[in-house]
Amino acid sequence: MREKLDSARYQIPQPLQQRIAYLARVRNRSVHEEDFVLEDSDDYLGKCQAVCAELQQVHAIAMRVEQERAQHKARARRRQHPLKTLLVLGLVLAIAWWVLRPLPSRAPELADPHGQLAGGAPDAVTPPAVRQPAESRRESRVSAEAAPTQRASPAPVAPAPSSRHIGLGNDVLALEAVEFTYAKDRFDRLEPRITVTVRNTSERTIASAKLEARLYVNGESTPVVDTGNGRGLGARALYLGLGDSGLAPGASATSRIGLFGNDSFSVPDAINGSERVLVLRVAEVSDGRRQAFGADAPAWPAIGGEREAAALRPAQPTLDVAAYRERFAAGEHVVLGDSRIDVNKLALRLHKDSWGRDKVGIFLDLTNRSGVTLAHARFDAQLFVKGEQAPLAESGRRPLHAFFGNKGLADGASASTGNISGSFMGEWDAPDVLNAVREGRAQLVLRLASLTDGRNASHDSAAIGLNRR
Repeated sequence: MREKLDSARYQIPQPLQQRIAYLARVRNRSVHEEDFVLEDSDDYLGKCQAVCAELQQVHAIAMRVEQERAQHKARARRRQHPLKTLLVLGLVLAIAWWVLRPLPSRAPELADPHGQLAGGAPDAVTPPAVRQPAESRRESRVSAEAAPTQRASPAPVAPAPSSRHIGLGNDVLALEAVEFTYAKDRFDRLEPRITVTVRNTSERTIASAKLEARLYVNGESTPVVDTGNGRGLGARALYLGLGDSGLAPGASATSRIGLFGNDSFSVPDAINGSERVLVLRVAEVSDGRRQAFGADAPAWPAIGGEREAAALRPAQPTLDVAAYRERFAAGEHVVLGDSRIDVNKLALRLHKDSWGRDKVGIFLDLTNRSGVTLAHARFDAQLFVKGEQAPLAESGRRPLHAFFGNKGLADGASASTGNISGSFMGEWDAPDVLNAVREGRAQLVLRLASLTDGRNASHDSAAIGLNRR
């Protein structure tokens, strides 16, 4: 299952990857451990079915995105063909004008009505009848450009009285009610759930719509989630499907918006926030022929108060080079961090994977000093054999991630990360590495690479580099 996960064509959301890994661990233990007992088979079956359903929805979203990209490329090609034709025609006309234009040397041969040579400016030899069509065309073009473009202005849709959340529809699709909450799934993970009631106010069938979202918490002036800003994992417009038959003119429907593959609402600050206010805004509406139509929705309203979100404290290195060299020379494990996080304990030992094989395990006890909630921390790693200066193994492009769960690690709180080594491969599985750890000859150096706050913003560390030995 893990090999299939690693080779998947489409990107699998991180929470879904963790659920699949859990199912794989239980399956492998049941096959390879004689004394293993599955306590609740119905619960395991339900989790398997839930994962299958999520995979189907992720695949459907991926296929829809590919189809939209293909349609966009096709439309772009169709737009380019007339442009290319006009460019070629314009080039041909320019060449023809250049070849057939009157030469200045021939101008004296033209005589005026009195038998005298016209040797002045070109206006002296150009009859008014030749200029008139060009002036008329120029005046017509100016008049056409000055004419204002008529476009219907949509009326804002007020939020439903029974809900504190707001829906901003446009002239063809009204958002009549919006519901938003967090609920536990089968894996006891909190997941967002958005339900919206829409009404078709146009004369066409509506197939689907794209919505933008902003989520405000705790009366803050800046949204904790903004799917239209292009930042953050999975930050993109929300898709609202209205079934195979679409939504008929004048009809209404209540539908749950699928958020699989969109992790922007799963950040700790959104989950931990109180007094949540969700604003949904129609970004695009597709009719029964999957063609976009309708005017723009009203602008985003002013939501929240004057309160600003907590800011991450400035980072300062907490370990200088001299202290690092002294501890390294003494044969200790070393963590190069900064002032925003304390590593209270670092343990390096072997552990068994689901196949019973020895793997390198790294375990940390951390305290958050950043001033904000942290979602996870990322570390670079080097493994040495005591007494040697060159590393025996390095993390390279596969850094170690310390995840702090759905709600993150609050400022001032401490947590044990468990094993953060993940699935080390290659040189970390070599016999020399395993033997060095098994015999207590291994020496680990970690460097804090970055911190990710409760809004899924990444911040680089001020820790010194691993190459400064």
